Amino acid sequence: MFRNILLPTDFSDISWNAIAYAIRLFEKEPCKFYLLHSTLMKVSTMESFTDRLAKTLIQSARNDLDNWVKRIEDQTINPEHSYETIITENHLDDSVEWAVDKYGIDLVVMATKGATGAKGVLFGSNAVRVIKSVSNCPILVVPEDFTFKRPKEIAFPTDFNREYTIKEVKPIKQIAQMFDAQIRILHINEEESLTQEQESNRVELTKFLEPVKHRFHWMPDYAKKANEIYVFIESLYLDMLAMVRYKHSVLEAIFNEPVIKKISFRTKVPFLVIPE
Repeated sequence: MFRNILLPTDFSDISWNAIAYAIRLFEKEPCKFYLLHSTLMKVSTMESFTDRLAKTLIQSARNDLDNWVKRIEDQTINPEHSYETIITENHLDDSVEWAVDKYGIDLVVMATKGATGAKGVLFGSNAVRVIKSVSNCPILVVPEDFTFKRPKEIAFPTDFNREYTIKEVKPIKQIAQMFDAQIRILHINEEESLTQEQESNRVELTKFLEPVKHRFHWMPDYAKKANEIYVFIESLYLDMLAMVRYKHSVLEAIFNEPVIKKISFRTKVPFLVIPE
């Protein structure tokens, strides 16, 4: 289960929204939440930097983290929730990777910035770097201004080109079981029919997902995969997107599409990225 949750924050309204989502998502579960702040995010915007300034930033961050913990405690009633604060002076992706190992983190929940005038979400560079660098922990990215909604329908795109492991399927299955949700497995057809290996992988995935409710959906390969997934989520009013990231996966294909190189994968729902 998700017992140790890491919540990176830069003290913006966007990061508070992601934290509020995480607290609501696990409001009935016993959890320890780790609030992490990297002072390097502020330092990178300054022209000059001294040891004295570093100490000032660290003390300011400690105060802000303590205030945020109090703010969270004022809004939660679960006595099995506890909190710890972490301050680092490293890059955010390095800090998250370090914290995942040190504190046995089960899930990272972080925000991504919105794009004015764009449909969906423009992935911020911090979110993309964390997704690409953290290889041993699921990451849940929450869109800016997303209002909490119990995830009752979860999209899970796959190409069936490899066999999933129980470990990879476990995070999706756990969230589905928490909310009695249905997993909608999307396959974008690049071929007329599944190969024998793909069919075997599909059957094995079904076994791993039991007894969680799930359905298979098939879409023709008519556009960029990112756009097709976006249409799928919008048309079925889905509440969460989950994908496993591995070499040659659907997610890797999306990251390698020109639009993703500009960091603009669109999604209006929380996005769970699971490493292999």
